[in-house]
Amino acid sequence: MAVTERPVTAEKPRWPYFGAPQKRMVLAGFGIWIGTALPWFIFRPLGITRHASPLAASWVLWAGLMVMAGAVARWKVLAIVSAVLGGVTAFTFASWQMAQILNACGGIDTNLNCVPGPGVFIVQGTAGVALFQAWRLRQTARPG
Repeated sequence: MAVTERPVTAEKPRWPYFGAPQKRMVLAGFGIWIGTALPWFIFRPLGITRHASPLAASWVLWAGLMVMAGAVARWKVLAIVSAVLGGVTAFTFASWQMAQILNACGGIDTNLNCVPGPGVFIVQGTAGVALFQAWRLRQTARPG
């Protein structure tokens, strides 16, 4: 009786394909989404909170989706480009909104009556994380 051997098949790579930066990009993408849902402007004397405008929110949500798409991409260049596009878009919109708020409030208000909300800070921070992870992904030695 002949012994049949199974053909050796190459094992498919498992996610994350390029290491820890791709895992952190998922968190950065979700962070961008969470920041979009939180208030971007707070005017305490009147109890007013405002969220991002619908158009800005849609762009920032798109940016979060781009970062998450880069987190699951199998091609390294596509992952890097996706994270950079999403990170730059989110950071640009959040910075523009921050400048608008500070301009409307007359600069940094010392008694904190008029302040940027937590959403704009979270979007800026997580966009920075996405850009940093794209840079870290670029530095990895694994081929891709």
